[in-house]
Amino acid sequence: MEFFEDIKANFDDFVERTSKLTVTILAILLFLFVSAIIVLIFALSSTSKKKAFQKARTPLSAEDSFLPPSQLKLTQDYYFSREATSSWNRKESDRWFSKPNSVNMNELHQANEQVVDEIIGAAP
Repeated sequence: MEFFEDIKANFDDFVERTSKLTVTILAILLFLFVSAIIVLIFALSSTSKKKAFQKARTPLSAEDSFLPPSQLKLTQDYYFSREATSSWNRKESDRWFSKPNSVNMNELHQANEQVVDEIIGAAP
């Protein structure tokens, strides 16, 4: 009991030496600290309960065969039977590659200039 009496005497002495505003602020901070600890304890205990009741997830497995998209832009011979090679032959490059003209290059240049202006901004 002597321990608690010493604490009470020290607290009374502290209150006499400091203003009531300081004691009030310290009491509020102590209350907020204790409240935060209580909230954390309940939050941690509720997350452990949620994990205990969750169903085990099964990995995704493909049950059906692949269905191609129903777009008309991809031709049948390109989508299904085109062999992937490390380089194109002349026929493929003529079919799938279009050489850029001056209009395309000017559009690309303007787009790049806008990106550079956004990056640089108002830098001197």
